[in-house]
Amino acid sequence: MSVISKSRTINFNNIMKLVWVIHANLALFMPLMEPEYFAILTAVIGVLHSMGGVHFRKVTIQPLSEK
Repeated sequence: MSVISKSRTINFNNIMKLVWVIHANLALFMPLMEPEYFAILTAVIGVLHSMGGVHFRKVTIQPLSEK
């Protein structure tokens, strides 16, 4: 198993890339949703994206070389 694949931060940020793609294309779903739900969903995805990487960087203090 690759050392990089053991990193929770890198794995989480790969997931966050997918969240970013969803967030970037969320406007396509706007006609299918009520405006208030669309705004809430956009805000939740934005907060997840911005805070997720920061949180995992704080939690994962062990270097990859020691895993």
